[in-house]
Amino acid sequence: MALLGAGDLLPILDLVSADGRPARPSPGDTLYGFFKTTCPTCELTWPYLERLREMGAGHDLSVVAVSQDPPAETARFNERLGIAIPTLFDPRPWKVSDAVGLSSVPTLFLVDGEGRIRETILGFQKRKLEELARRAVPPDPGSSGERPFFRRGESVPAMQPG
Repeated sequence: MALLGAGDLLPILDLVSADGRPARPSPGDTLYGFFKTTCPTCELTWPYLERLREMGAGHDLSVVAVSQDPPAETARFNERLGIAIPTLFDPRPWKVSDAVGLSSVPTLFLVDGEGRIRETILGFQKRKLEELARRAVPPDPGSSGERPFFRRGESVPAMQPG
């Protein structure tokens, strides 16, 4: 199956919480990040998604992680990396991952309040994360410009495939 893209519906209702309850759609724009705890590119990406979550809190973008691993493994991953992103689960046999055409992680889906995909991002893409940060936090009218998403001195690749 081909990877879902702009205009397609993301089937989040088949995802579950850590305690097995069905997922509920998030209001407004939401970035869903599919990942595995053993993926080096996910390990690179997730601290920046956490930063994006923090920046977007109370603004125009929510961030939700979707783990393909069991809750205990996912909790260890989040704890090790200092991640507080709300997390849903796509348990084996990865029904949602299959339905969206996932072939690698991380894969990010920017979804509107109606559940339609606005954008699909494969792997780590520095430029796309910067765009998401600008979308998440509108410029302050009294400031001299936008805040940089990546911090001075961070060694960040332009991209890294999953």
